[in-house]
Amino acid sequence: LPAALRPREPEVVFLSVGTADSALLRSESGNALVDTGWSGSQAVRALQQSGEGLDAVIVTHADADHAGGLQNVLESVEVGAVSLPLGMSRTAVADALAVAEARGVPVRTLARGDTLRVGAFALTVLWPDYVRPGEENADSLVLPAIDGYMGVASVLFLADVTAETEARLGLPESDVLKVPHHGSATGTTERMLRQVRPQAAVLSVGTPNRYGFPDEGVLDRLEAAGAEIYRTDALGAVCARLTEAGAEVAGFSPPSLREQWTGLP
Repeated sequence: LPAALRPREPEVVFLSVGTADSALLRSESGNALVDTGWSGSQAVRALQQSGEGLDAVIVTHADADHAGGLQNVLESVEVGAVSLPLGMSRTAVADALAVAEARGVPVRTLARGDTLRVGAFALTVLWPDYVRPGEENADSLVLPAIDGYMGVASVLFLADVTAETEARLGLPESDVLKVPHHGSATGTTERMLRQVRPQAAVLSVGTPNRYGFPDEGVLDRLEAAGAEIYRTDALGAVCARLTEAGAEVAGFSPPSLREQWTGLP
């Protein structure tokens, strides 16, 4: 990709995918996708607009609102590798993994203590050790992502983890928090927020949704913690640009993600 079309600072773009999760990690030296949403179409469209591929697709757990678009992503853009949490049931993504095998895309497993570097991003797996049967939410991947060059701004991905999982972990302070489970009452405890101390909190949610997300108690706790709340149902995509001064966060709904990322007409 020509240098003029690349982001000058690393950025995380939380795509507007309804009550689901999908976030692009973009930098001059490499890109990743954390979860695909239901269909993967928003990620595919964004990458095709910018002419980019993915060094890695990281799936936090097997639920369709996080992994349902994996096959579409693998069929539509160049992917360097797929990473899944150790012990995750592969039944729900079997067709996607068949595409990965046919295209020679390696499939790797991640567990607590593993690290990976994608472009400017350094990621460390804080959870799980192994996905317990029936505990896909509680045992979904917990991933802090930092600007590995500057080591300043950071984003914490909590997938769909529960209060039980939050209590198990010593979570790092982070500029941006991806609120777990779309703002469900099952997580986002006061204790966790005291640990993380987020400046910004991103809720990946669609409205209306049959679950009543986000929970009012979660919103109250985020406000009490002093976090600025960014909701994809209200703002569209949310971009967190990681700078030397911290994270610059804004929502946007442009005609083209290329315009948002590059400022070009």
